[in-house]
Amino acid sequence: ICLLYSIFVLTVPKPVASCPAKAKSSEGSQLPAHTTAAAAAGSSQPSKSSISTPASPLKLIIIMLFVAAILYDLAVVGAMNVLPLFLLREPLSWNAVQIGYGNAAGYVIFITSFLGVFVFSRYLRDITMIMIGVASFSAGILIMAFVR
Repeated sequence: ICLLYSIFVLTVPKPVASCPAKAKSSEGSQLPAHTTAAAAAGSSQPSKSSISTPASPLKLIIIMLFVAAILYDLAVVGAMNVLPLFLLREPLSWNAVQIGYGNAAGYVIFITSFLGVFVFSRYLRDITMIMIGVASFSAGILIMAFVR
């Protein structure tokens, strides 16, 4: 579900500075006459704002998302390989059926995280949701680090 949502729904917003035609059309009637004439005379040269504007960071964002997904996957796989060892030993002593139920309950995390992102993306900024996710996952891993 997350992959389909990412492919078909999510988009990277375009910065306002990257659309010079839109900026020109919105500024056209607001500029004084001498500024408009100067802009028309120098239109063959690129403006200062177009020279200093950096390239779109779309590729950097995609690379960082892939790196974050790989690091997250490594942490989850590492935790999932160790968790059954704690469940089989004392004091829990779970059997195979209970471990299966525990794994099924663990997959509910993915469904609830998708629903949480779907709902909270309307109310919170992206960086806030990222920080909540990082803090939540870090707290879980920290607790697992001290399990004996």
